[in-house]
Amino acid sequence: MGSASEIQEISLAVRNFATREVVLYLEPWAEEFRLAPQAELVLVGRGPKRSSGFAVDYEDDGIVVSAWAGSVVRVFCKGVELGDVRQRPAVPDFD
Repeated sequence: MGSASEIQEISLAVRNFATREVVLYLEPWAEEFRLAPQAELVLVGRGPKRSSGFAVDYEDDGIVVSAWAGSVVRVFCKGVELGDVRQRPAVPDFD
């Protein structure tokens, strides 16, 4: 792992190939994004290079994507940004 001063940007595409709507939960901000069948969201995280980036957990009621400490995440659908990144402060370092 790099030093805390190094910055990394990671993109994660989340696609819904199910036949029903799926909810993506973005943590730690507790934001919810609904994905219709065949829809795709692209998450772009930027923060310290000190972990592997996003953590993705599949739950019965949706997909939970957790950002890493110090990162800020932007969410896009078809190139349009969803939500307001100003309402998503950098993830606190809980360690």
